[in-house]
Amino acid sequence: MTLKRTPLKRHKPLKAKPRSKGNRGELAVREILRDRGYTSTRRNFQSGGQGGGDLIEGIPGVHLEVKHQERLAIWDYIEQAKADARPTDIPAVVFRSNRRDWHVAIPFEDFLRLVEEARA
Repeated sequence: MTLKRTPLKRHKPLKAKPRSKGNRGELAVREILRDRGYTSTRRNFQSGGQGGGDLIEGIPGVHLEVKHQERLAIWDYIEQAKADARPTDIPAVVFRSNRRDWHVAIPFEDFLRLVEEARA
């Protein structure tokens, strides 16, 4: 018995390529940082293959990974940031999905240290 296959028809057009959405996310975070005074922040075009954060020369002592995705694999992103960060840097994942605010995930101990430093 042979099954006849009919071609699938797409009811909705394909969404923008994920890479372009990621690029827009990196640019958006870069602009936010520049508006806050981190004017030397720039994108790291070699972050995918050569290591390093998505944004460099931004916040001293912080390794930034930027994710703009609808389905977050936050633990994977945290592991990526930890693996790529220098031992002296705080691994940070800046993330959002459409129509939501930007958030950041950092280790809790680093968060507590930052809060305590701000109090002093």
